[in-house]
Amino acid sequence: MPFGAGECWVLLGTAGTVIGALLLSGDVIGALDGGFAGFAFAAILLLVLAVVIHSGFLISTVPLAVAGALGSNTGYFHATSC
Repeated sequence: MPFGAGECWVLLGTAGTVIGALLLSGDVIGALDGGFAGFAFAAILLLVLAVVIHSGFLISTVPLAVAGALGSNTGYFHATSC
């Protein structure tokens, strides 16, 4: 007996995947102190998930992660109190 409510759950599943991908990307970048490996992992994760779930929003975040991995972020860390 197939589950007949499959189409109704697509939006919720997509939203959960996008939120989870963004949270995991941010956590990995933070855990690796904003280094190349963190941004590279985030870029690969976002790219793979964007292709799998056909998300234009996740595709649009991939260049931002790649830019961070290549060092084109602002690097304005000296102004923080930590």
